[in-house]
Amino acid sequence: MVPLTRGGEHAAYDGGMSLPTLDALHAALTKVNDPEIRKPITELGMVESVDIDDDGSVRSTILLTVPGCPMKETITKDVTAALSSVAGVTDVQVSLGVMSDDQRSELRNNLRGGAPEKRSRLLARTPSPACMRWPPAREVLVSLR
Repeated sequence: MVPLTRGGEHAAYDGGMSLPTLDALHAALTKVNDPEIRKPITELGMVESVDIDDDGSVRSTILLTVPGCPMKETITKDVTAALSSVAGVTDVQVSLGVMSDDQRSELRNNLRGGAPEKRSRLLARTPSPACMRWPPAREVLVSLR
């Protein structure tokens, strides 16, 4: 579960509008998909935290799967839009982090449905000497006439 926290004990701020609920923020984030994996970031373990301040400001930390992720701007834009759409949100700040090796390993395991990681048969096999001959021992010539 994503740690969602409320900045204070007040139920409303000076604007008279109710603060966003943690459930509403979580529901909004379930609609944000990782652009490459095409699954919700909430299911992928990418949401590290969401904090709500007394004035309706929301801060969120999203974990990228790899450092230098080429889709970080898209993820930031999508998270900002999703959280901004929740009633009572006055401002959104998104911080980016990077998953640890253990978190990435858990993500890969979840994406495989718990199945063991497959090794490529090409890497697992040792080529026989006949496969390594060049040019091939027998050539077949084909005429298009």
